[in-house]
Formats: sequence, structure tokens, C-alpha cells
Amino acid sequence: MARPRTIDRDGILDAVDTLLVENRGKSLTIDKVAQRAGVSKGGLIYIYPDRETLIEAALAREIARFRTATERHLPRGTLSGSTAEDLLRAFATESLNEDDASLGKLAYLVVALLDTPERLAPFRAFYDDLLAVLMQSGTRPEVSMRFFAIEGLSFLRAFQVARIPQDLWEKVIGDAGGPPSA
Repeated sequence: MARPRTIDRDGILDAVDTLLVENRGKSLTIDKVAQRAGVSKGGLIYIYPDRETLIEAALAREIARFRTATERHLPRGTLSGSTAEDLLRAFATESLNEDDASLGKLAYLVVALLDTPERLAPFRAFYDDLLAVLMQSGTRPEVSMRFFAIEGLSFLRAFQVARIPQDLWEKVIGDAGGPPSA
């Protein structure tokens, strides 16, 4: 089969995602990604000159996906101008939609870039935006605590530190995202 004349960036990042999930984050190489994406190694390197750039692009895409999905649950459709309570509900709702593969993929991407922390900039920028909403004046402390409970549970699950049954996941995330008590 002939290789495509144009290179599909999303196809390459889809290949990264698939390989990360299949191999649990191990042995992600330019060669394997090129083969899975059906592009030449030279073509892949032309767009993503090294493994870290490729992983950074995959991380940025994953963050953009989650942000967009979360923002769909916000009354204004964007983090900007949202209340902390609205963010908490939207974040919890979207967190319930995340499966082990999605959480694991995110964990593998972050771990792969720990040696080059400057490449985690998209990840940090997303959290800066989330924290800006959570730190608005008037936000009740329990709203922030619930947000961090969701994140803590998500990270435990993503890094496979704890085996969290689906019913417990749904209960804790659902309870954390519910309306704060008066």
C-alpha cells in the first residue's frame, strides 16, 4: 500500500494514543508511531522532530479535548466568567465520562515529559485557568476541596495506584460535583 502524500497530524496523534494505551506507555518510538500511522519516519520527523515534541503535541490535544468537553457543561460554554460551583459541576460531570484508557493515556503522557518540564506548559496553563476560577473571591472552601478530591481520585486511578471500582468512582465523583452544602 502506498503511503499518503499528505500527512494527517491527527492520524499521527491517534497512533500515539493507541500505542500508549496498548503498551501502557512503554516503548513509544518514532518508528512505531510512523508504522502505526502509516507514514514514513522522515515524514513524521518533518512534523514532529523528536519524541518529546510528538508527546507534547499529544498531551496538548488531550488537554484541549478535556477542556472542550468540560466547557460544554458550563452555562457560558467557557471557563472565562464561570463560577467555581459551575466549574466544579462541569468538571465532575466530564470526569465521570473518563475511562481507564483516557486517564492512563494522560498519565503516560505526563510521565514521559517529566524530564523536560517546560514541555508540560499546556498542562500547567490548563490548571492555571482552572485555579483562576476556583480562587475567585467568594468561592467557598469546600468547592475547592471537592475539586481537589476529584483530581486526587482521578490521579490515583490514572497512575493505577488504587483500583477504584466503577460504582465507587461514580459515587465519589458524583457526590463531589453535587451542590455544596449550605
